Amino acid sequence: MDAETDKNSEVLLFYNNDKALPSKEEYKRQVQYDNGSGVGLLDVESATENCDTMNVINTNNPGNTRQCFAIVGNYESYHVQRWMRVPLEKGKVDPKEPLRAVSRGYDKNGAQQFVPPSEKDIVKHWGILKTYFEGYEENMAELKSVAEKVAIKNTVIVMTCNMGQSELLMNFVCNAKAKGLDVSNVLVFPTDQETQDLAEGLGLATFYDKKVCIVYQQLAIVSAAKKTCIPKKEYSSQNNFHSLP
Repeated sequence: MDAETDKNSEVLLFYNNDKALPSKEEYKRQVQYDNGSGVGLLDVESATENCDTMNVINTNNPGNTRQCFAIVGNYESYHVQRWMRVPLEKGKVDPKEPLRAVSRGYDKNGAQQFVPPSEKDIVKHWGILKTYFEGYEENMAELKSVAEKVAIKNTVIVMTCNMGQSELLMNFVCNAKAKGLDVSNVLVFPTDQETQDLAEGLGLATFYDKKVCIVYQQLAIVSAAKKTCIPKKEYSSQNNFHSLP
């Protein structure tokens, strides 16, 4: 929440029914009727004393557009929809266009801060999802076997890691062992072969589905995926890893 300024020090409050209005008759009249000097300005405690629940909307006007607000009676939603007069495909604000629902990252010049996936990307990920479902039963059976072996009092500590974060994994394990902490019920889900080799070399149990990595190679979703499925180095629990303080 931003600090209070002369631009956000007042709040426009809407009451859903009469029971939510302030208790004092004077205040009740002020919030319902305009006496010629505008809507009544009350302190926070008086204005909200009978509000059992309250939905708060924080808003601004980036780009200084001709902005409007619409409060619609509908199902209870805690998301604010954004509508703009922009072309159907892409483009800046155009008064001749109808209002269309856009993402919250869409600015008046047509730039997208949060670009939705293209149809091509969606189809690529369908391939990964298809591989996941095709191997679901087999993977679950294998995973169950691994989890049951490492579980301690029916508890498994689950972690995921890739090669880029492997130093943090090494630091975690070395630090835990230095402090005498048991890591035998830690199960790591590595995203590449090198990290699986590293985790197992540190004495951790792992579960890695190579088929998913192959799909990543074929679809070229991750630029380095062609390397990550090829074991490059065998790690041993005898390696000397140093724990950061």
